[in-house]
Amino acid sequence: MATLTNTQISVTYVGLLKTSANTVLTSTAQQITDGDGNNSIMFLSTAGVGIGGSPASGKELDVTGNVQVTGDLIVDNITIDGSTITNASGDLTIVNTADDGNVIFQSDDGSGGVETYFFLSGATGGSNPRTIFPDNSRLTMGTGEDLFFVHDATDSTIGNDTGDLIIVNRADDKDIIFQSDNQSGGVETYFFLDGSNGRNRFAKTVFIPDNIEILIGNGDDLNIKHDGTDSIISNNVGDLIIKNNADDKDISFQSDNGSGGTTEYIRLDGSSSLILVSASNGMQFNDNVRIKVGSSTGGDLRIYHDSSDSYIEDQGTGGLYIKGSNFITIQSAGGENMIKAIADGAVELYHDNSKKFETTSTGATILNNLTLGSTSATGLLSLPNNGEINLFNANDDNKFTIRNTGSALNTLSIELNDGTDALTIAGDGDATFAGDVSIGPKSNATLQVSESGGATTKIIGASVG
Repeated sequence: MATLTNTQISVTYVGLLKTSANTVLTSTAQQITDGDGNNSIMFLSTAGVGIGGSPASGKELDVTGNVQVTGDLIVDNITIDGSTITNASGDLTIVNTADDGNVIFQSDDGSGGVETYFFLSGATGGSNPRTIFPDNSRLTMGTGEDLFFVHDATDSTIGNDTGDLIIVNRADDKDIIFQSDNQSGGVETYFFLDGSNGRNRFAKTVFIPDNIEILIGNGDDLNIKHDGTDSIISNNVGDLIIKNNADDKDISFQSDNGSGGTTEYIRLDGSSSLILVSASNGMQFNDNVRIKVGSSTGGDLRIYHDSSDSYIEDQGTGGLYIKGSNFITIQSAGGENMIKAIADGAVELYHDNSKKFETTSTGATILNNLTLGSTSATGLLSLPNNGEINLFNANDDNKFTIRNTGSALNTLSIELNDGTDALTIAGDGDATFAGDVSIGPKSNATLQVSESGGATTKIIGASVG
């Protein structure tokens, strides 16, 4: 065995490793050879060791080619053991410094090959780093892969297979905003959960297909839907209240006008507290449907038609008043006057649209005949107690006539209260007095009695028994 001290190997010894220059180590890497001049893949310098090539500047160990480690490879606090990389302290950082290069994570594809599961995109990241999952790769969460995110090259899906799917925003006064395409190449908000006001807000029209109900109330108490033909608002509990809280504003009910447009039929006038009906054909109530007015049960005033007759009934307290600022007229269906009451004036009665009776400031005027009773009843004209009746003819040139026009009994009688005839004038002109006939007290009063032959007898100032 030879011992060398500070002496270069100048003689070739088979099996002895040496540097290619057969010199001491310097900062320039030299390849290690054996004593027979066979080169190894190891390069040595005073700065580092290279395997497969000279070590790069600053690299204490620089390997060119593949490295296979049997057992653990420990680098500082990082241990590589088979398929596991373990970091014992601090952060574990995987860095790719190549421009536009990616960090790609691949694994078995279940068919004997490998495929990319996701990658860190260096080409599209920039200041907005992106982790890209290829089409049809799923990001799953939960032991049973209960929650998943996937894009199938056409659509994106968020799926949940167990329990509720809860989306929470815990930031104070912030929202959860749902946006989509705006039909013009951009996006806009369709609705959002308004965290600052505690309400749901819709920024776009809400479309609900036929037969899909809007249900309101814990017991689905209010339902709103369209069944493909009709629109229905249905209330199942309590009253259905339609309210307008705006000062002096109205609630307007509108519908088709029969000409392709719409028109108002009823308006609840908030400024006047009135119900205004503006339908051109008015309101129609079917037979036996009553208009009831008044707070008593059944209504104090009722108006209805029973399919045969029309009725105005006062069923409540007090009287029935019909008032008019100028006059009140009752007419037939054809427009003929029957009764007319004029404010501060006459009350007129009509027959076949012809006035027959009217009141005046001093009494009443009958424009034609006054008939009491009928052919089958006794006509009576009654006066109040101690009353009197004055009959006169306003035309001085004409006579005053009292006539019985009955055809069967052509007799005129004046009766006392007990039914006794005080004066009877028969159809042949004979007059019969049941009692005394007095003349006077006017001076020169006379009673003329004429016979059928023409002779006349005057009785002056006498009483005839």
